[in-house]
Amino acid sequence: MEYSKYQLALLEEVAHGTGNVIVQARAGSGKTTTIVESLKVVPTGKSILLCAFNKQNERTLSQRAPANVETRTLHSIGYRAVRYAWGPVDVNTDKVKQMIDMLVPSAPFEARTALSRLVSLSKNLIAETREQIIDLAFQFNIETDNYSEEELADFTLILLKECATRSTQIDYDDMIWLPKILGLKLIQYDYVFVDETQDLNACQLWLTQHSCKAHGRIIAIGDDRQAIYAWRGADKDAMERMRVELSAKVMHLSICYRCPKNVIALARTVVPDIEAYETNPDGVINTISADDFMSKFTPAPKDFVLSRTNAPLMPICLALLRRGIPATVAGREVANSLKSLIKRSRADNIPELVEWLNNYRVREIEKLHKHKKNGAMEVAINDKVDTVIAISDGCVDPEEIMERIDSIFSDTDTTGKVICSTVHKAKGLEANTVWMMIETFKPGRTQEETNIYYVAVTRSQNTLNIVRGKK
Repeated sequence: MEYSKYQLALLEEVAHGTGNVIVQARAGSGKTTTIVESLKVVPTGKSILLCAFNKQNERTLSQRAPANVETRTLHSIGYRAVRYAWGPVDVNTDKVKQMIDMLVPSAPFEARTALSRLVSLSKNLIAETREQIIDLAFQFNIETDNYSEEELADFTLILLKECATRSTQIDYDDMIWLPKILGLKLIQYDYVFVDETQDLNACQLWLTQHSCKAHGRIIAIGDDRQAIYAWRGADKDAMERMRVELSAKVMHLSICYRCPKNVIALARTVVPDIEAYETNPDGVINTISADDFMSKFTPAPKDFVLSRTNAPLMPICLALLRRGIPATVAGREVANSLKSLIKRSRADNIPELVEWLNNYRVREIEKLHKHKKNGAMEVAINDKVDTVIAISDGCVDPEEIMERIDSIFSDTDTTGKVICSTVHKAKGLEANTVWMMIETFKPGRTQEETNIYYVAVTRSQNTLNIVRGKK
């Protein structure tokens, strides 16, 4: 293959340099290929670990990596350390739920769900005190009508203590949390390559650093402008944190091979250092009205319809289905969350549900403002409420709303369908044609909002349709 000047510089650094390196790899810059080529030039005789973000990435990378490279997810790295310290352990994904059932057997479903979520966040973000856990409850809008944030924090501390006790069962959160809080021994390597660094949480960042020998090298690859998962616990400053803590040199992969030149020109308005490869096509950017989109244009199967939030996707998906265009909304976990909210209302009819939802919205946003935790979580609350209300249009009762949710949300049944998706669900994916609901995006409001806009724009391989209007 013909390397770019950025790739050549990185290969030279890996082969002959010293110290740690942060690689800013912009969207579509051939990151995976560059990682694989870099692995091939590591000095002979050095042990190499390649940290993959999830199991799917691990499978892809392991198939392409040289035979002398050990490719693992961060969870498997932690799991190995736990087994070495504790002996054989089974993975029980319901471990915390079962512990909650024993601790507070009378708690309703939504209270147990809230507590389970708070335990998970406390592990991933290394929250160890009552005050830290209460802060997480407010930050991530974890609440229930049955217990105060203080009571949830007290329950969480009990559960964390029990999870840290030697056991024959662990869950996935334990895999990355137990090595940190118990100081378990990790196998260490001369070279540690880290993929998708911008999406790592506090525990995962700790694991990567402690998997490297004292005088080894860490090569951390990611895109700080694709850091959009702070709402689920990722460290939004992971790349900068790694740079500072490792005293790392910063290098770049700036050339995008995926997107056409016109799309890259638009992306450069928010990420000025991204470049289009010289042979990329010009591509097409269209601006159309929401009215025309809903009535005249026909998205093709595998097209992406992207929105910042879920709520605007509901009428779009339903309208496409009414026109006989197969469509789905990405996000089964979103569907489950919406159904849980509907059940929590205990409403018997649509007016009761809408009234409860609007009261819930006001109450939760006031609580966030009181504790100065507005921002991304306020967007999430509004989106959840607005999504349920949008789906309820034309339904006769809450039960029908839940049936409709089941019928339109899917992560697997997408063959031959238009894929309506939030940007968060589409990250890492690409489509020949992207329809971008521009009114839902707020670039410039915060860095994360600008990042979300950038990720959306750079999903297009050829045509980007900017849909304007709020219909």
